[in-house]
Amino acid sequence: MWKTDVTDLTPAARQLLEQYSGIPPSDVLPHALALRDKAWDIAPYGCIGLLGFTSPSIQNHPHYAYILSHLKSVPGTTLLDLGCGFGQNLRQLALDGVPTSALSGADLSPSLIKCGYEYFRDQDTLQATFITHDVLNPADEFSKNAQGTFDIVWAALFFHLWGWDQQLEASVAASKLLKPVPGSVLVGWQIGATPAREVIRQSKDSGSELKWVMYQHDEASLTKMWEEVGRRTGTRWKVQAWYDVPSWLKDAPTFGGEGVGRTTFAIERLE
Repeated sequence: MWKTDVTDLTPAARQLLEQYSGIPPSDVLPHALALRDKAWDIAPYGCIGLLGFTSPSIQNHPHYAYILSHLKSVPGTTLLDLGCGFGQNLRQLALDGVPTSALSGADLSPSLIKCGYEYFRDQDTLQATFITHDVLNPADEFSKNAQGTFDIVWAALFFHLWGWDQQLEASVAASKLLKPVPGSVLVGWQIGATPAREVIRQSKDSGSELKWVMYQHDEASLTKMWEEVGRRTGTRWKVQAWYDVPSWLKDAPTFGGEGVGRTTFAIERLE
């Protein structure tokens, strides 16, 4: 998936580069397109080709006021961006006044993390911690050493990378990264559907045809999954989910066509 004839970035993406990174307005678009080309050679994902990596989304989450307030006013509050890619959501938090020492990002690709530093031009100023992490590998050092560390885990366009079984494994792993106290919360969004379903996705973006399974959740299926997470971990969770169809998802056959949408979620630990 590749966006052609790009005339500008979204207002949020432009604001980040101009106000956070200090890039002159006339340089914003060429800079973004150059980094897209570089990142595409590393990871030919739809979020790269469609310039999704440029636009933060955390500020649109229904719980953003809560997230921002806690990170700014409650000492010791920490947030992990799971599957952070370029780390645009961490930079949005920084722009909104969060101390960046409270922030961490984890991604399977160290090259994308490096691209994020180049894109935002903050290698020498950002105090956030970045980690190379494979959420599905139980032997991963971060999975073992960071259990019970974070108050908030943010995960956008992440869990839908897999079918039901692997999403369940990833959800169990993510739950263990949260502090083992009521109120710790996993928030984010992913490609969903109503009703929920498992689909086979196909892509030829990388030069050869690829096929993989994607489970697209609605609130009922997400609740069912987190009931199973609770059984496996001896915990209990409250699931909230919101479904909508943003304009960029309409008529997108690669995501499954009719019924596909965006499922935004907040999954709070109760006990």
